[in-house]
Amino acid sequence: NATGGLNTALKIEISGPATGSAFVVIFTSDVTVRGLVINHCSTAFQVDIGVSNLHIEGNFIGTNPSGTQAAATSRGIGIATQLGGAEVFIGGATADKRNIISGISNNGIETGGNFNGSNTLTVQGNLIGTDISGQAALGNGLAGMQIGTFTPTSFIAKNNVISGNAGHGIQIPGQGTSFSGTIQGNWIGVAAD
Repeated sequence: NATGGLNTALKIEISGPATGSAFVVIFTSDVTVRGLVINHCSTAFQVDIGVSNLHIEGNFIGTNPSGTQAAATSRGIGIATQLGGAEVFIGGATADKRNIISGISNNGIETGGNFNGSNTLTVQGNLIGTDISGQAALGNGLAGMQIGTFTPTSFIAKNNVISGNAGHGIQIPGQGTSFSGTIQGNWIGVAAD
């Protein structure tokens, strides 16, 4: 799509449970979760310790199957690796790998404290806080991305559209934060075009 939106038509919807997580990923490697509509749950993805080479790509997280309306999801992708580490890739360089992470009640993507391990987080090419077209706001209730204290060790946010969110586009705390990272080529607060 020339404007940076998507023309994806996803066929599988995971809806609920309202008090739990659709996916909990822990102590595993080389996993790809792709091509799903995930909504109406407390957390779409909870990533815990001991995870390497996890790819979350081509999904609609927090929206209806058409990617046009919010669908009652409290948290999008939460990474909490207090006692270990994780290597996570959200989205990618090509259109088929882009996620929509929108309509979430809280943060679209958030990481928690990690004092005992190393995290690598790459967020690339996603629509965070817009609808499928990348032209209309479908914001998350807090930040598009909230990067927590001491985590990740390495962070890349590249070529995302981060708009329409009620809070910050990308929030990185000022105290106690220790990591290296690159934030490059993102469209923040504007449409995909």
